Amino acid sequence: MVAKPTVTISHVEELFADKLGQFWSAAKVTLSWPEAEGLRAPSVVIDVIAPARAQMTIEELRQAHLQAARDVISAALLAVEEPVTARPVATAGRKRAS
Repeated sequence: MVAKPTVTISHVEELFADKLGQFWSAAKVTLSWPEAEGLRAPSVVIDVIAPARAQMTIEELRQAHLQAARDVISAALLAVEEPVTARPVATAGRKRAS
């Protein structure tokens, strides 16, 4: 895939605090690629929660959400790269030949 995706950040709620008093901000980070030759365009939507402060600028909050998205994507790529171990598949209603 050659085209660069469009990145959109949608803030989904106000800042909230956890039980320790740390503030957080939830958002959806969407990466959307353009359509190509009549094919449906791929997209990825990532729900993130980033550490936040009440005095943060919009740009600082945006950067915090992007960093959270990078962390999620990195963890997902590592999980996908792990070797897949084959699991035996049970077949219902079939008996083994003796």
